[in-house]
Amino acid sequence: MLPLALTACGDGGGSDGNTPPPPSTALTLTGTAATGSAIAGASIVVKCATGSGSGTSGTDGTFSISVDGGALPCALEMRPASGANLHSVATGSGSTAKANLTPLTELVVARLAGGDPGVWFAGFDASAASVATVAAITAAEASVTATLKRAGIDLSALGDLISVTLKASTSTATGDAYDQALDQFAAALAAGGTTLATFTTAITTAAAGTSTTASLPPELLLQPAAANCSALRSASYRIITPRPGESLAAQFGRMTINGGTLAVVRADASTGTLVANGACRFTDTSGTYNADLVVSPAGFLVGRYTTDGTTFRVMFGFPEQTHIVAELAGTWNVMSMTPTGSTHAPASGSIALSTAGQMNSAVNCENDATWAIDTCANVPDSVTGLIGPWVPDSDGGFDAPDAGSATVNTRTFAYVSGSGSMVIATVSATGFGLWSQPASIALPTVGASTASWNLDLSADFSLGGATYESTNVVDSVDTTAQSWTRTHGTVGQALTRVETVFANDPRTGFTHRAAGTVIASDGTTTSVIREFSMLRLNGIGLSVGVLPELKVFEFSPSAP
Repeated sequence: MLPLALTACGDGGGSDGNTPPPPSTALTLTGTAATGSAIAGASIVVKCATGSGSGTSGTDGTFSISVDGGALPCALEMRPASGANLHSVATGSGSTAKANLTPLTELVVARLAGGDPGVWFAGFDASAASVATVAAITAAEASVTATLKRAGIDLSALGDLISVTLKASTSTATGDAYDQALDQFAAALAAGGTTLATFTTAITTAAAGTSTTASLPPELLLQPAAANCSALRSASYRIITPRPGESLAAQFGRMTINGGTLAVVRADASTGTLVANGACRFTDTSGTYNADLVVSPAGFLVGRYTTDGTTFRVMFGFPEQTHIVAELAGTWNVMSMTPTGSTHAPASGSIALSTAGQMNSAVNCENDATWAIDTCANVPDSVTGLIGPWVPDSDGGFDAPDAGSATVNTRTFAYVSGSGSMVIATVSATGFGLWSQPASIALPTVGASTASWNLDLSADFSLGGATYESTNVVDSVDTTAQSWTRTHGTVGQALTRVETVFANDPRTGFTHRAAGTVIASDGTTTSVIREFSMLRLNGIGLSVGVLPELKVFEFSPSAP
């Protein structure tokens, strides 16, 4: 009778709880851990949308980890016996997924997470899992691939860096194309004197575009650097040499610099060698050619040069990049030098560009007599309509043809620094300009110390004096007046003085120093303060503006 009773109780699906539940579905994750050679014996930890697991890589770097009740997406962290952890991500649907663990997947995760992959893994939860979509991962991979291609590492043939087959090299086996790409990336890091952690941070900072700190774009970190200047890397540089009265084509070109040897090929194809002259400062001398160059932390070059040993001209430029017109869309602060009769004067203001490169509106701030830039007027649509739209040219950069004709009157180039900030440089047969998108200048911290070089350009575009260096230490901050006082000095001079600088004056993104006199640091000498209005180029390490009393346009790149 007892067996019959038990059988009867079992009818209806085991409601008494004694019947075992159906087995849970396991998620299996496979892949290869490698850095250019297989990583054997590494601990691998997995966190999924549901479930977690762990495993160990084999002698060839491969692994297979089962996660009971696991559901994608999953985050992976490899913890080797020595060296840095690496991360990856697996997505999709079903009971299997593949996720390699390499320095390249580390970059993809960093781009996906918008920050430190280790922090992202540690906090991986349902919210983080919702971000790890196929579309988001694909976009992150595309961004990383594009960055590395600009550095000369082409990964396009590999396909998906996370799930593609990877055969890592071992003591007895040769690696495949992916493994060789890892070797190439490791060699580039070594050549640039850059660590994977530094490069990973650079990738996320550039993508975020919220930093105001001047730095190199990530791809340049993989190029050899000058021994006296980490901001000067091997690259082709766009160089602008404004010379009114000469043809447009004569006022821009390319200069190639080898960061390791400091060999240079100038725009006219002549060659030379840069000679270090202090941190991030160089001379370039050959016959009657003589140049003095300085480099900002973002790799922006500014200098003075002469071809006849007498008249010095200004030159400025940056590592060559390729951009599309739509990237230039937005509102821009502008500082420029424009013709006024037989001479030149500064002009400032703002310009709004459409995604098609058309100037939608403009504000001009100019006084040819006083060189002041604080009084502005809207530019009539009938005038802005005559300019552009900008179109890509075959030599890089953009052209702005005259309305109704094919005549090009302006050449434009763009550069995005490691902060994600873009600077636009324009040059024409009659002048030049530098553009930066408006960003409010924050008040500095008391005690902050900065240094800058200064080059003063006259109305005829000659440089009357040598490059000089100034130093500044912040003494106090006035949040109500949006100003700060600083102790200002000139390198090579004993006396210093205290002066006041105002932020976002006369407009957002500018600084202003009023004219006046103060007693210098010796307690007796009267120091004359010249008024200036300077536009800070975001994330570039350069300010440009005017000293109206002296009638000079000043370039002020940041010094180390």
